[in-house]
Amino acid sequence: MMHTSYLLRILLLSIFFTAASSSSSSSGSILLRIRLPDGSMQRLQVPSESSLLTLEDVLKPLNQSLDDLTIQLGNQPLDRSQTLPNLNLSHGSLITLRSSVAATEDTKQHKTSSQSSKASKPKYNPFPELAKDYTAALKRHKRQRRPSNSYAALSDLRKELHVIEPQPTSTVQRLYMCASSAERFYQQQTQQPALLLGTIVRERQDPKRRPKTSLSSTTEAEEMCIAAKVHAIYPRSDFYDPQCKARQVATWLGLRPIGWIFTYADNRHANDGLPVHVPEIVQAAQGQMQYMQFTDKDDLYPTAWVTCAMDATSGATEVFQLSDVAVQMVAEDMFDMSSSQKNQRQAHTRHPVLVEGQEVNEFDSVFCLVNTALLSHTGWYGSSTNAVSTKTGRLLKKARKGLRQALTERDSPSLLSQLCSFSTILALYEEGLSENDCQAVCRVVQKWTRGQKKGTTIDDALWGRLEKIVELP
Repeated sequence: MMHTSYLLRILLLSIFFTAASSSSSSSGSILLRIRLPDGSMQRLQVPSESSLLTLEDVLKPLNQSLDDLTIQLGNQPLDRSQTLPNLNLSHGSLITLRSSVAATEDTKQHKTSSQSSKASKPKYNPFPELAKDYTAALKRHKRQRRPSNSYAALSDLRKELHVIEPQPTSTVQRLYMCASSAERFYQQQTQQPALLLGTIVRERQDPKRRPKTSLSSTTEAEEMCIAAKVHAIYPRSDFYDPQCKARQVATWLGLRPIGWIFTYADNRHANDGLPVHVPEIVQAAQGQMQYMQFTDKDDLYPTAWVTCAMDATSGATEVFQLSDVAVQMVAEDMFDMSSSQKNQRQAHTRHPVLVEGQEVNEFDSVFCLVNTALLSHTGWYGSSTNAVSTKTGRLLKKARKGLRQALTERDSPSLLSQLCSFSTILALYEEGLSENDCQAVCRVVQKWTRGQKKGTTIDDALWGRLEKIVELP
Protein backbone atom coordinates (compact mmCIF):
# COMPACT_ATOMS: atom_id res chain seq x y z
CA MET A 1 0.00 0.00 0.00
CA MET A 2 2.81 2.40 0.89
CA HIS A 3 4.57 1.46 -2.35
CA THR A 4 1.43 2.31 -4.34
CA SER A 5 1.06 5.71 -2.60
CA TYR A 6 4.71 6.52 -3.32
CA LEU A 7 4.28 5.68 -7.02
CA LEU A 8 1.15 7.84 -7.15
CA ARG A 9 3.04 10.83 -5.70
CA ILE A 10 5.84 10.33 -8.25
CA LEU A 11 3.26 10.30 -11.03
CA LEU A 12 1.63 13.49 -9.78
CA LEU A 13 5.02 15.21 -9.49
CA SER A 14 5.81 14.35 -13.09
CA ILE A 15 2.46 15.81 -14.15
CA PHE A 16 3.19 18.89 -12.03
CA PHE A 17 6.64 19.47 -13.56
CA THR A 18 5.18 19.17 -17.03
CA ALA A 19 2.48 21.75 -16.19
CA ALA A 20 5.02 24.13 -14.63
CA SER A 21 7.19 24.12 -17.74
CA SER A 22 4.26 24.72 -20.04
CA SER A 23 3.58 28.33 -21.03
CA SER A 24 -0.17 27.95 -21.22
CA SER A 25 -2.29 27.31 -18.14
CA SER A 26 -4.64 24.41 -17.99
CA SER A 27 -8.22 24.71 -16.91
CA GLY A 28 -7.61 21.97 -14.31
CA SER A 29 -4.76 23.73 -12.47
CA ILE A 30 -4.23 26.66 -10.12
CA LEU A 31 -1.50 29.30 -10.31
CA LEU A 32 0.66 30.00 -7.25
CA ARG A 33 2.94 33.04 -7.02
CA ILE A 34 6.14 32.49 -5.06
CA ARG A 35 8.24 35.40 -3.76
CA LEU A 36 11.82 34.24 -3.16
CA PRO A 37 14.09 35.58 -0.38
CA ASP A 38 15.95 37.81 -2.86
CA GLY A 39 12.69 39.53 -3.82
CA SER A 40 12.26 37.87 -7.22
CA MET A 41 8.94 36.32 -8.23
CA GLN A 42 8.26 32.82 -9.60
CA ARG A 43 5.01 31.27 -10.79
CA LEU A 44 4.06 27.62 -10.41
CA GLN A 45 1.05 25.81 -11.81
CA VAL A 46 -0.29 23.05 -9.60
CA PRO A 47 -2.77 20.42 -10.90
CA SER A 48 -6.10 20.60 -9.17
CA GLU A 49 -6.01 16.83 -8.50
CA SER A 50 -2.82 17.19 -6.38
CA SER A 51 -4.51 16.29 -3.11
CA LEU A 52 -1.56 14.14 -2.01
CA LEU A 53 1.15 16.71 -2.71
CA THR A 54 2.63 18.59 0.21
CA LEU A 55 3.79 22.18 0.08
CA GLU A 56 7.38 20.97 0.20
CA ASP A 57 6.76 18.84 -2.92
CA VAL A 58 5.33 21.84 -4.76
CA LEU A 59 8.34 24.04 -3.95
CA LYS A 60 11.00 21.50 -5.01
CA PRO A 61 11.32 22.89 -8.59
CA LEU A 62 12.58 26.19 -7.11
CA ASN A 63 15.76 24.52 -5.77
CA GLN A 64 15.47 26.37 -2.45
CA SER A 65 16.63 24.89 0.85
CA LEU A 66 13.55 25.18 3.05
CA ASP A 67 15.37 24.42 6.29
CA ASP A 68 16.44 28.05 6.80
CA LEU A 69 13.31 29.62 5.31
CA THR A 70 9.96 30.69 6.71
CA ILE A 71 6.98 30.07 4.43
CA GLN A 72 4.14 32.60 4.75
CA LEU A 73 0.78 33.25 3.14
CA GLY A 74 0.40 36.94 3.89
CA ASN A 75 1.23 37.18 7.61
CA GLN A 76 0.19 33.57 8.30
CA PRO A 77 2.99 30.96 8.51
CA LEU A 78 2.52 27.75 6.50
CA ASP A 79 3.57 24.22 7.42
CA ARG A 80 5.51 22.71 4.51
CA SER A 81 4.49 19.16 5.50
CA GLN A 82 0.77 19.92 5.00
CA THR A 83 -1.01 18.95 1.80
CA LEU A 84 -2.33 21.69 -0.45
CA PRO A 85 -6.06 21.22 0.33
CA ASN A 86 -5.33 21.71 4.03
CA LEU A 87 -3.57 25.03 3.36
CA ASN A 88 -6.61 26.72 1.75
CA LEU A 89 -4.61 27.87 -1.26
CA SER A 90 -6.51 29.34 -4.17
CA HIS A 91 -5.73 30.47 -7.70
CA GLY A 92 -3.29 33.41 -7.54
CA SER A 93 -2.23 32.95 -3.90
CA LEU A 94 1.05 34.68 -3.01
CA ILE A 95 3.48 32.57 -0.96
CA THR A 96 6.51 34.33 0.51
CA LEU A 97 9.79 32.60 1.32
CA ARG A 98 11.79 34.54 3.90
CA SER A 99 14.98 33.89 5.77
CA SER A 100 14.20 32.79 9.33
CA VAL A 101 16.93 35.04 10.78
CA ALA A 102 15.72 38.12 8.89
CA ALA A 103 12.11 37.45 9.86
CA THR A 104 13.05 37.23 13.54
CA GLU A 105 15.04 40.49 13.39
CA ASP A 106 12.21 42.30 11.57
CA THR A 107 9.71 41.11 14.18
CA LYS A 108 11.88 42.35 17.04
CA GLN A 109 12.53 45.64 15.25
CA HIS A 110 8.81 46.11 14.58
CA LYS A 111 7.95 45.52 18.24
CA THR A 112 10.69 47.88 19.40
CA SER A 113 9.56 50.52 16.90
CA SER A 114 5.94 50.20 18.01
CA GLN A 115 6.86 50.51 21.69
CA SER A 116 9.18 53.47 21.13
CA SER A 117 6.67 55.25 18.90
CA LYS A 118 4.00 54.82 21.57
CA ALA A 119 6.37 56.11 24.23
CA SER A 120 7.51 59.09 22.15
CA LYS A 121 4.05 59.97 20.89
CA PRO A 122 2.78 63.04 22.75
CA LYS A 123 -0.26 62.52 24.90
CA TYR A 124 -1.80 65.73 23.61
CA ASN A 125 -1.27 67.56 20.32
CA PRO A 126 -2.31 71.22 20.70
CA PHE A 127 -1.89 71.74 16.94
CA PRO A 128 -2.37 68.38 15.16
CA GLU A 129 -1.66 69.89 11.74
CA LEU A 130 1.87 70.74 12.95
CA ALA A 131 2.57 67.41 14.68
CA LYS A 132 5.74 65.59 13.60
CA ASP A 133 7.22 62.19 14.43
CA TYR A 134 10.86 62.38 13.41
CA THR A 135 11.92 59.35 15.47
CA ALA A 136 9.51 57.00 13.71
CA ALA A 137 10.43 58.48 10.31
CA LEU A 138 14.14 57.96 11.02
CA LYS A 139 13.57 54.29 11.87
CA ARG A 140 11.56 53.79 8.69
CA HIS A 141 14.36 55.51 6.81
CA LYS A 142 16.92 53.02 8.17
CA ARG A 143 14.75 49.96 7.40
CA GLN A 144 13.88 50.78 3.80
CA ARG A 145 15.61 48.93 0.96
CA ARG A 146 16.24 51.89 -1.32
CA PRO A 147 19.48 53.84 -0.82
CA SER A 148 19.30 55.93 2.34
CA ASN A 149 20.79 58.96 0.57
CA SER A 150 18.32 58.94 -2.31
CA TYR A 151 16.31 62.08 -2.96
CA ALA A 152 12.99 60.39 -2.16
CA ALA A 153 14.29 58.97 1.13
CA LEU A 154 15.75 62.29 2.28
CA SER A 155 12.60 64.13 1.19
CA ASP A 156 10.39 61.84 3.28
CA LEU A 157 12.65 62.35 6.29
CA ARG A 158 12.73 66.12 5.82
CA LYS A 159 8.93 66.28 5.94
CA GLU A 160 9.07 65.27 9.62
CA LEU A 161 11.18 68.29 10.62
CA HIS A 162 9.60 71.32 12.27
CA VAL A 163 9.96 74.52 10.26
CA ILE A 164 11.11 77.37 12.49
CA GLU A 165 10.15 80.77 11.12
CA PRO A 166 8.74 84.04 12.48
CA GLN A 167 5.00 84.04 13.11
CA PRO A 168 3.72 87.57 12.45
CA THR A 169 0.47 87.40 14.42
CA SER A 170 -1.29 85.24 16.97
CA THR A 171 -4.74 85.00 18.53
CA VAL A 172 -4.55 88.14 20.69
CA GLN A 173 -3.63 91.46 19.09
CA ARG A 174 -3.45 93.52 22.30
CA LEU A 175 -3.48 93.00 26.05
CA TYR A 176 -5.07 95.33 28.60
CA MET A 177 -3.27 94.93 31.92
CA CYS A 178 -5.04 95.88 35.15
CA ALA A 179 -2.85 98.68 36.49
CA SER A 180 -3.68 98.15 40.18
CA SER A 181 -3.15 94.37 40.00
CA ALA A 182 0.19 94.77 38.21
CA GLU A 183 1.34 97.38 40.74
CA ARG A 184 0.47 95.13 43.66
CA PHE A 185 2.23 92.16 42.02
CA TYR A 186 5.34 94.30 41.53
CA GLN A 187 5.33 95.49 45.15
CA GLN A 188 5.22 91.93 46.45
CA GLN A 189 8.69 91.29 44.95
CA THR A 190 7.92 87.62 44.53
CA GLN A 191 9.75 85.17 42.31
CA GLN A 192 6.69 82.96 41.94
CA PRO A 193 4.73 83.36 38.69
CA ALA A 194 1.04 84.22 38.82
CA LEU A 195 -2.00 83.44 36.69
CA LEU A 196 -3.77 86.19 34.76
CA LEU A 197 -7.57 86.06 34.95
CA GLY A 198 -9.67 88.08 32.54
CA THR A 199 -11.81 88.05 29.43
CA ILE A 200 -11.30 87.77 25.66
CA VAL A 201 -13.27 90.31 23.63
CA ARG A 202 -13.58 91.54 20.05
CA GLU A 203 -13.14 95.27 19.60
CA ARG A 204 -12.42 97.80 16.89
CA GLN A 205 -8.91 97.81 15.51
CA ASP A 206 -8.81 101.58 16.05
CA PRO A 207 -10.08 102.14 19.62
CA LYS A 208 -10.21 105.94 19.12
CA ARG A 209 -12.68 105.64 16.26
CA ARG A 210 -16.18 106.37 17.48
CA PRO A 211 -18.98 103.94 16.71
CA LYS A 212 -21.23 105.15 13.94
CA THR A 213 -24.97 105.62 14.06
CA SER A 214 -27.38 104.38 11.45
CA LEU A 215 -27.33 107.81 9.77
CA SER A 216 -23.54 108.15 9.62
CA SER A 217 -22.64 104.53 8.89
CA THR A 218 -21.04 103.53 5.61
CA THR A 219 -20.78 100.31 3.69
CA GLU A 220 -17.19 99.87 4.84
CA ALA A 221 -16.72 97.01 7.29
CA GLU A 222 -15.23 97.79 10.68
CA GLU A 223 -11.80 96.27 11.22
CA MET A 224 -12.01 94.20 14.40
CA CYS A 225 -9.35 92.52 16.52
CA ILE A 226 -9.10 90.17 19.49
CA ALA A 227 -8.12 91.74 22.82
CA ALA A 228 -7.40 90.17 26.20
CA LYS A 229 -8.30 92.12 29.34
CA VAL A 230 -6.75 91.27 32.72
CA HIS A 231 -9.16 91.82 35.62
CA ALA A 232 -7.36 89.94 38.40
CA ILE A 233 -4.08 88.15 39.18
CA TYR A 234 -4.09 84.84 41.04
CA PRO A 235 -0.69 84.17 42.68
CA ARG A 236 -1.04 80.44 43.41
CA SER A 237 -0.50 77.41 41.16
CA ASP A 238 -3.49 75.26 42.22
CA PHE A 239 -6.05 76.80 39.86
CA TYR A 240 -6.74 73.56 37.96
CA ASP A 241 -7.10 71.51 41.14
CA PRO A 242 -10.67 70.10 41.27
CA GLN A 243 -10.97 71.33 44.87
CA CYS A 244 -9.65 74.82 44.11
CA LYS A 245 -12.18 77.48 45.08
CA ALA A 246 -10.42 80.13 43.00
CA ARG A 247 -11.57 78.43 39.80
CA GLN A 248 -15.17 78.46 41.04
CA VAL A 249 -15.03 82.15 41.93
CA ALA A 250 -13.47 82.98 38.56
CA THR A 251 -16.25 81.11 36.76
CA TRP A 252 -18.96 82.88 38.76
CA LEU A 253 -17.37 86.25 37.94
CA GLY A 254 -17.12 85.42 34.22
CA LEU A 255 -13.32 85.18 34.18
CA ARG A 256 -10.99 82.69 32.54
CA PRO A 257 -7.20 82.18 32.54
CA ILE A 258 -5.68 84.23 29.72
CA GLY A 259 -1.97 83.88 30.50
CA TRP A 260 0.66 84.25 33.18
CA ILE A 261 3.14 86.79 34.53
CA PHE A 262 6.62 86.33 36.00
CA THR A 263 9.45 88.56 37.21
CA TYR A 264 13.16 88.41 36.39
CA ALA A 265 16.00 90.08 38.29
CA ASP A 266 18.93 89.38 35.95
CA ASN A 267 20.10 91.84 33.31
CA ARG A 268 18.49 90.14 30.34
CA HIS A 269 18.28 93.25 28.19
CA ALA A 270 22.06 93.60 27.96
CA ASN A 271 23.33 93.26 24.39
CA ASP A 272 19.82 93.38 22.93
CA GLY A 273 18.63 90.48 25.07
CA LEU A 274 15.13 89.07 25.40
CA PRO A 275 13.13 88.98 28.65
CA VAL A 276 11.74 85.53 27.77
CA HIS A 277 14.20 82.65 27.53
CA VAL A 278 13.82 78.95 26.75
CA PRO A 279 12.73 77.87 30.29
CA GLU A 280 9.94 80.48 30.25
CA ILE A 281 8.93 79.40 26.74
CA VAL A 282 8.53 75.81 27.92
CA GLN A 283 6.57 76.91 31.01
CA ALA A 284 4.33 79.18 28.94
CA ALA A 285 3.59 76.39 26.45
CA GLN A 286 2.74 73.99 29.26
CA GLY A 287 0.31 76.54 30.72
CA GLN A 288 -1.32 77.10 27.33
CA MET A 289 -1.71 73.37 26.70
CA GLN A 290 -3.15 72.89 30.18
CA TYR A 291 -5.81 75.49 29.49
CA MET A 292 -6.52 74.12 26.00
CA GLN A 293 -7.25 70.72 27.54
CA PHE A 294 -9.23 72.23 30.40
CA THR A 295 -11.42 74.60 28.37
CA ASP A 296 -14.85 73.81 27.01
CA LYS A 297 -15.40 73.07 23.33
CA ASP A 298 -17.60 76.19 23.13
CA ASP A 299 -14.61 78.45 23.84
CA LEU A 300 -14.07 80.59 20.74
CA TYR A 301 -10.45 81.41 21.58
CA PRO A 302 -8.82 78.38 23.25
CA THR A 303 -5.34 79.40 22.03
CA ALA A 304 -5.53 82.90 23.56
CA TRP A 305 -2.62 82.82 26.01
CA VAL A 306 -0.16 85.62 26.82
CA THR A 307 3.16 85.73 28.64
CA CYS A 308 4.03 88.85 30.65
CA ALA A 309 7.67 89.38 31.61
CA MET A 310 8.16 91.98 34.38
CA ASP A 311 11.51 93.49 35.33
CA ALA A 312 11.75 93.07 39.11
CA THR A 313 13.91 96.20 39.47
CA SER A 314 11.85 98.69 37.45
CA GLY A 315 8.46 97.06 36.93
CA ALA A 316 8.73 97.40 33.14
CA THR A 317 6.58 94.72 31.52
CA GLU A 318 6.60 93.21 28.04
CA VAL A 319 4.00 90.89 26.55
CA PHE A 320 4.51 88.00 24.14
CA GLN A 321 2.63 85.04 22.76
CA LEU A 322 4.11 81.77 21.61
CA SER A 323 4.12 80.62 18.02
CA ASP A 324 2.02 77.56 17.26
CA VAL A 325 5.13 75.59 16.27
CA ALA A 326 6.79 76.35 19.62
CA VAL A 327 3.80 75.04 21.58
CA GLN A 328 3.69 71.86 19.48
CA MET A 329 7.43 71.34 19.93
CA VAL A 330 7.04 71.55 23.71
CA ALA A 331 4.24 68.99 23.50
CA GLU A 332 6.64 66.66 21.66
CA ASP A 333 9.44 67.31 24.20
CA MET A 334 11.67 68.72 21.47
CA PHE A 335 13.68 71.18 23.58
CA ASP A 336 16.87 69.86 25.16
CA MET A 337 16.93 71.76 28.44
CA SER A 338 20.26 70.25 29.54
CA SER A 339 22.02 72.06 26.67
CA SER A 340 20.33 75.41 27.32
CA GLN A 341 21.84 76.16 30.73
CA LYS A 342 24.79 78.32 29.61
CA ASN A 343 22.91 80.50 27.13
CA GLN A 344 19.22 80.22 27.87
CA ARG A 345 18.24 82.36 24.92
CA GLN A 346 19.52 79.78 22.42
CA ALA A 347 17.11 76.88 21.98
CA HIS A 348 18.65 73.42 21.60
CA THR A 349 16.58 70.60 20.10
CA ARG A 350 16.77 66.82 20.41
CA HIS A 351 16.82 66.37 16.62
CA PRO A 352 17.26 68.77 13.68
CA VAL A 353 14.76 71.47 12.74
CA LEU A 354 14.56 73.61 9.61
CA VAL A 355 15.64 77.24 9.94
CA GLU A 356 15.80 79.15 6.65
CA GLY A 357 15.98 75.85 4.80
CA GLN A 358 18.92 74.48 6.80
CA GLU A 359 18.88 71.60 9.27
CA VAL A 360 20.14 72.80 12.65
CA ASN A 361 19.95 71.69 16.28
CA GLU A 362 20.21 75.21 17.72
CA PHE A 363 18.32 78.40 16.94
CA ASP A 364 17.44 81.76 18.47
CA SER A 365 14.39 81.50 20.73
CA VAL A 366 13.10 84.81 19.34
CA PHE A 367 11.51 82.69 16.58
CA CYS A 368 9.20 81.22 19.25
CA LEU A 369 7.80 84.60 20.33
CA VAL A 370 5.10 86.85 18.89
CA ASN A 371 5.13 90.48 20.02
CA THR A 372 1.87 91.67 21.55
CA ALA A 373 0.77 95.24 22.26
CA LEU A 374 0.36 96.18 25.93
CA LEU A 375 -2.17 98.76 27.17
CA SER A 376 -3.31 99.73 30.65
CA HIS A 377 -6.83 99.76 32.07
CA THR A 378 -8.72 99.48 35.35
CA GLY A 379 -9.70 95.88 35.94
CA TRP A 380 -13.08 94.93 37.34
CA TYR A 381 -11.72 92.94 40.28
CA GLY A 382 -8.27 94.36 40.91
CA SER A 383 -8.29 96.54 44.03
CA SER A 384 -5.64 99.20 44.54
CA THR A 385 -4.95 98.10 48.12
CA ASN A 386 -3.77 94.72 49.33
CA ALA A 387 -6.67 93.23 51.29
CA VAL A 388 -5.46 89.63 51.61
CA SER A 389 -2.33 88.13 53.13
CA THR A 390 -0.07 86.60 50.49
CA LYS A 391 1.04 83.86 52.93
CA THR A 392 -2.24 82.71 54.48
CA GLY A 393 -4.81 83.95 51.96
CA ARG A 394 -6.94 85.42 54.77
CA LEU A 395 -8.27 88.95 55.02
CA LEU A 396 -5.93 91.48 56.56
CA LYS A 397 -7.04 93.42 59.64
CA LYS A 398 -7.39 96.65 57.70
CA ALA A 399 -9.61 95.07 55.05
CA ARG A 400 -11.66 93.25 57.68
CA LYS A 401 -12.18 96.52 59.55
CA GLY A 402 -13.36 98.30 56.40
CA LEU A 403 -15.87 95.56 55.58
CA ARG A 404 -17.14 95.49 59.16
CA GLN A 405 -17.67 99.25 59.15
CA ALA A 406 -19.59 99.17 55.85
CA LEU A 407 -21.77 96.31 57.11
CA THR A 408 -22.48 98.05 60.41
CA GLU A 409 -23.40 101.35 58.77
CA ARG A 410 -25.46 99.62 56.09
CA ASP A 411 -23.37 101.44 53.51
CA SER A 412 -24.13 99.36 50.41
CA PRO A 413 -22.00 101.38 47.92
CA SER A 414 -18.96 101.19 50.22
CA LEU A 415 -19.46 97.46 50.79
CA LEU A 416 -19.84 96.65 47.08
CA SER A 417 -16.80 98.77 46.21
CA GLN A 418 -14.72 96.74 48.66
CA LEU A 419 -16.18 93.46 47.39
CA CYS A 420 -15.11 94.29 43.83
CA SER A 421 -11.92 92.36 44.42
CA PHE A 422 -11.25 88.80 43.33
CA SER A 423 -8.93 88.15 46.27
CA THR A 424 -11.47 89.53 48.79
CA ILE A 425 -14.33 87.36 47.52
CA LEU A 426 -12.04 84.31 47.47
CA ALA A 427 -10.90 85.00 51.04
CA LEU A 428 -14.52 85.23 52.25
CA TYR A 429 -15.34 81.98 50.44
CA GLU A 430 -12.38 80.18 52.03
CA GLU A 431 -13.23 81.57 55.49
CA GLY A 432 -16.68 80.02 55.58
CA LEU A 433 -18.99 81.78 53.12
CA SER A 434 -21.28 79.14 51.62
CA GLU A 435 -21.28 78.31 47.92
CA ASN A 436 -24.76 79.75 47.33
CA ASP A 437 -23.89 82.96 49.20
CA CYS A 438 -20.64 83.33 47.27
CA GLN A 439 -22.50 82.95 43.97
CA ALA A 440 -25.00 85.58 45.12
CA VAL A 441 -22.16 87.98 45.99
CA CYS A 442 -20.56 87.38 42.58
CA ARG A 443 -23.82 88.14 40.77
CA VAL A 444 -24.26 91.42 42.64
CA VAL A 445 -20.63 92.41 42.14
CA GLN A 446 -20.86 91.66 38.41
CA LYS A 447 -23.76 94.08 38.05
CA TRP A 448 -21.92 96.72 40.09
CA THR A 449 -18.71 96.53 38.05
CA ARG A 450 -20.62 96.78 34.77
CA GLY A 451 -22.24 100.06 35.77
CA GLN A 452 -25.58 98.82 37.11
CA LYS A 453 -25.10 100.60 40.43
CA LYS A 454 -28.59 101.97 40.83
CA GLY A 455 -30.77 99.46 42.66
CA THR A 456 -27.97 96.89 43.07
CA THR A 457 -27.93 95.82 46.72
CA ILE A 458 -27.37 92.76 48.89
CA ASP A 459 -30.43 91.22 50.55
CA ASP A 460 -30.76 91.35 54.33
CA ALA A 461 -30.22 87.61 54.91
CA LEU A 462 -26.91 87.63 53.02
CA TRP A 463 -25.99 90.86 54.78
CA GLY A 464 -26.27 89.16 58.15
CA ARG A 465 -24.23 86.14 57.09
CA LEU A 466 -21.48 88.41 55.79
CA GLU A 467 -21.37 90.14 59.18
CA LYS A 468 -20.71 86.81 60.89
CA ILE A 469 -17.89 85.95 58.49
CA VAL A 470 -16.22 89.34 58.88
CA GLU A 471 -16.46 89.22 62.69
CA LEU A 472 -14.21 86.16 62.77
CA PRO A 473 -10.68 87.00 63.99
